[in-house]
Amino acid sequence: MKHYCPHCNTELIERHQTHVCPRHDIGECTYNALELLEQQNEGVKTLIAHHPDTLASRPTDRVF
Repeated sequence: MKHYCPHCNTELIERHQTHVCPRHDIGECTYNALELLEQQNEGVKTLIAHHPDTLASRPTDRVF
């Protein structure tokens, strides 16, 4: 399935396990998927820091 940029509708390319707009590198598009991914990761880290009790206190008991 092809993915398209939400800003310029250019077909996205895969880079670092995410889809990025090739026009961003040359300054023609403002969509920066890598920056958005970093912001999401920071949000998750902040959420975990503020609510550490939501994490499991022991490893899972699942057998693989």
